[in-house]
Amino acid sequence: MFYPKDSHVGIVDGWDESGNVQIIHCASGHNGMVITARGGFVAVGRSNEYEDI
Repeated sequence: MFYPKDSHVGIVDGWDESGNVQIIHCASGHNGMVITARGGFVAVGRSNEYEDI
């Protein structure tokens, strides 16, 4: 998942019990990795490494 202009990147972790996507990302240097809802993420990408799967 990406923020506008690729200013922040997250990894889709799965879905919560309500069906909302959950994103793993570093919210700031002070609190490390977090799991949050989609929030400001606006685009989804997939590495070319997985095209054949």
